[in-house]
Amino acid sequence: MGLLELQRNARRFRLSLDQIQEFHKNLKIETWPEQNQAGLENISMYMEEFVFNDPVQKMLKTFLSTQQRRIMPLPPHFRFLQDNPIMCGLMNVHLHLSVQEAGIMFANAWGSVMFLCHLYNALQKEGLLQCRWPDLDMIISNHSATHVFVGDRPTDISSCYMHFCLAIVAGRFDSVVEEGMAEMSCMLATRPLTSVSTSDAQEQGETLQQTLRQRFKTRKVLSPVELVETLFDAVSYELPMLKLDYFSLHRRCWMFLRSLNESLRPQFHAAFGQGYLEQEQQLPFLVGYILQIASGSKQAFSKIRLPAGHVASSRVMTTAGVALSGFYRVGWVA
Repeated sequence: MGLLELQRNARRFRLSLDQIQEFHKNLKIETWPEQNQAGLENISMYMEEFVFNDPVQKMLKTFLSTQQRRIMPLPPHFRFLQDNPIMCGLMNVHLHLSVQEAGIMFANAWGSVMFLCHLYNALQKEGLLQCRWPDLDMIISNHSATHVFVGDRPTDISSCYMHFCLAIVAGRFDSVVEEGMAEMSCMLATRPLTSVSTSDAQEQGETLQQTLRQRFKTRKVLSPVELVETLFDAVSYELPMLKLDYFSLHRRCWMFLRSLNESLRPQFHAAFGQGYLEQEQQLPFLVGYILQIASGSKQAFSKIRLPAGHVASSRVMTTAGVALSGFYRVGWVA
């Protein structure tokens, strides 16, 4: 069972990595250099060498002569992992953490996920969304609104634009270039799951710690069953965070930005001229254009005496809300 689960997850990771490589075959960015790309290739190589192939078999075939193999036949393929489910579990966790960290770094480099969180929140606060994007909700929850929005979650369009600008500045100051490894942080931290600073995670952790302390205080020891139950509760809570595919989320965010650019091209031309977007790598900055226009419109609306009960919304924000709802209807929002 451990080996089957390991290989099933590895196939999912391999598919996700293959899809992102194909998606970005002709689309590069300076914040994702060759060194980072080599990291993805190392993950694929690890899966190929140790999950999809049997290294024990390969080693025995290399070091045992034909005569020795007649005396001592080779064991069945994957015999070691089949007999060691704990090792399979450790390899599974290692793969999950490696792919998740690489996915967060990739999303940070392109800015698609974090920037769309700002637009998603603004559309919600303006009442222009008829659907939810669960993955973006999880991003905001896992990484905390404080990190994503650089402070408290904004509640109106003017503060949405201000916090977006703060996030860009904070992302630039937090960018790290160490030994050639470039990463634009954009407030999505590549930290272990157990340190994610959401209130729910803290409450869950405190409850588990209190339970452990109480049992240690009364009996000075935990039975194997109690220890396994406690660990199971902790892992079960973090499992949804661990399974979030940042590569897939980035692809969907990028495709939405492409669609949004087509829908709002006339408005952007009118507001910023023909050169508002010099290259596709700048697509995430469309969110800033939208929030800038919407914030200016909101200020203009505030100076106009509107009929009682009438709420005015920026046309670009309305179009963005319709586009995201359409994206939801075709099944790309998950």
